[in-house]
Amino acid sequence: MALLLYVGFSLIYRQGLWIEGVTPLQIFSVMLVGGLGATVSELAHLSAGNWSYTKNMPLLPGIGVGLSPVLQFTILPILIYSLSLYRTRRKTTQSASAT
Repeated sequence: MALLLYVGFSLIYRQGLWIEGVTPLQIFSVMLVGGLGATVSELAHLSAGNWSYTKNMPLLPGIGVGLSPVLQFTILPILIYSLSLYRTRRKTTQSASAT
């Protein structure tokens, strides 16, 4: 899902490294699309009987999907992109100072 979101937003922004200059609106967009995608996916899998929740799973009121999967796909993609960018920049800086 994180890769699909990244590629999708790369196509929308026509910039493969859009995360380098990410704006608050872009962060919000990724989080919104990730959360909506997770919700639709959860609804589809629940209705198809592919999985179910235990009684301990907190559900989103009104739609009955699990809170954890929705939060996971709302927060993790932008966190993954940010950490990847940080590590890439750090390695680039270290390589440049070593030469």
